[in-house]
Amino acid sequence: MSRRRSLARLSSIDSHCLAGFGQGEGAAYKPWLRIQDIPSLGRVHRIKGWKHGRVHHLLSDLEARVFFIYEWSLQISDIREQYPRN
Repeated sequence: MSRRRSLARLSSIDSHCLAGFGQGEGAAYKPWLRIQDIPSLGRVHRIKGWKHGRVHHLLSDLEARVFFIYEWSLQISDIREQYPRN
């Protein structure tokens, strides 16, 4: 079986919201989309950040490069990738 989550139905979206995906701050943040949720032929990255010690799920090389810029910036205190819009 696949480890992908299906977000095709409203009931599955509601259950993912109740499970806390796309919510939280700092080390407690759970990304809305994870690498295993998206089929990809490109490059993806799982990078452990040093600010909060959690694994960040990045879906492209560009996201990874921007992540490194934000990770080393002293002005950024929290990085939340792949969050849903309201």
